[in-house]
Amino acid sequence: MKVVELLVPLDARGERLDKFIGNARGIDLSRSRAQKILDEGLVTIDEKVARRKQILKGGERLVINIPPPESSEIVPEDIPLDVVFEDDFLIVVNKPA
Repeated sequence: MKVVELLVPLDARGERLDKFIGNARGIDLSRSRAQKILDEGLVTIDEKVARRKQILKGGERLVINIPPPESSEIVPEDIPLDVVFEDDFLIVVNKPA
């Protein structure tokens, strides 16, 4: 797990935490992934668990625990196919609707 510590600049006052994390330089997170990490309780503000829609005041100390990304590997399934016709250019498969 990657741990990132940030000091919230004063000009971020009034900004939502999930938006701030999604736009922060040096952190490669989308806003939706930032929201997921917040929902999992992996972000603290001044040593307290942060909420997704928390509004920043500026000057806070953020600690963000970023888990490794989930695998996006597609695993094929071994399912039986009812092949009606097949040649070098075409295959016709009968499948349930």
